[in-house]
Amino acid sequence: MTAVSPSLSSPRSAQWLSDSLVAARIFEPLQLSPYLSEFRTQRGPNDAPALAQFLVEAGLLSNYQAERTLAGQANRLALGPYLLVEPIGSGSLGTVFQAIGRSDRKRYAVKVLPLRSLWNVHVAKQQVQTFAELPAHPAVVPFVDVDTSGGAHYLAWPFVVGQTLAQIVQARGPRPGDVTVRIAAQVAEGLLLCSSHGVSHGLLKPSNILIGNDGQARILDLGIGAVLSENIADEESMLDTISTANSAINLLDYAAPETLNSPTLRTEAGDVYSFGCTLYFLLTGRIPFPDGNAVDKILAHQTQIPQPIRMTSPDVPGWLETLILQMMAKDEAARPKTADVLAALLAEDYQSPNAVLPEPAPSPTRPTPWLLQLTPRT
Repeated sequence: MTAVSPSLSSPRSAQWLSDSLVAARIFEPLQLSPYLSEFRTQRGPNDAPALAQFLVEAGLLSNYQAERTLAGQANRLALGPYLLVEPIGSGSLGTVFQAIGRSDRKRYAVKVLPLRSLWNVHVAKQQVQTFAELPAHPAVVPFVDVDTSGGAHYLAWPFVVGQTLAQIVQARGPRPGDVTVRIAAQVAEGLLLCSSHGVSHGLLKPSNILIGNDGQARILDLGIGAVLSENIADEESMLDTISTANSAINLLDYAAPETLNSPTLRTEAGDVYSFGCTLYFLLTGRIPFPDGNAVDKILAHQTQIPQPIRMTSPDVPGWLETLILQMMAKDEAARPKTADVLAALLAEDYQSPNAVLPEPAPSPTRPTPWLLQLTPRT
């Protein structure tokens, strides 16, 4: 267990730390009381860093929670009905945290976005209801909540253990053709379910597709594209909708030409294009158009053909390369028309005896703080 650094705060009492956690509604007083008694009996020092370390070792706080509390920021750990446990990723639009529901004690992935004056929470909540009505599907992680709290917007999905395609390629390089087809078929089935209910993703990319420890591909961040498109003014450009130029480039690597022309446009055809870019990355380890600035990338998506996949990965079947290039066609009409067509094309090889389950990289196992109701010490 990594030690909590006492340098994050000037020396304060253990009682101050306890009061901070209670005031931020991280714990109820009765929950902490027996642990405080045990701490004072075992440790002796009555300072905040020592108590923070004790609570981390007891599994009651994560290192992140302890550090934020010592820094006088315990109130930032509570976001609406969620308690933030630790950051698990930094995406194009904000930081993603593992969180725990205050009432149900379940784990969630909560994306925290900068506060935007144009944000319409009422409209966003109506969209959440649309996504909540989707039938359950193993490839779809449902969008469950959106709101504003503590000077930030947040969006929430159930937490899923695994690694994203971006993480897998970074750690292990491009994936073989048969593994890619298996992943693609699973994702296509999820997209088909969404499209049959009038739902598009809008921001599909390698970091939004996760391979669980069971080998199942799952679509993450479903719904964020729709929420953002409803909260973008007509006069805003794609670059104005996100916080930094680096974030913009990350989005542009997988955006359809028509989306770049009209940032509020989120369609099934756009998802097919972004999915094609994602599969290109999965097979080659490269984004389709790696060079240049944001303007260069926009023009490349609209006018250029990416380097042939088999130039980098010669073992990729020709039919798969052709299909991906069709998915990345500049003209929407030239792409596979719908997700069901795409799913059918992939299913032909999906059942091949040579196809194998995706290979999720092993995820480190770590205790998750107080997932269940705390049991007072006796």
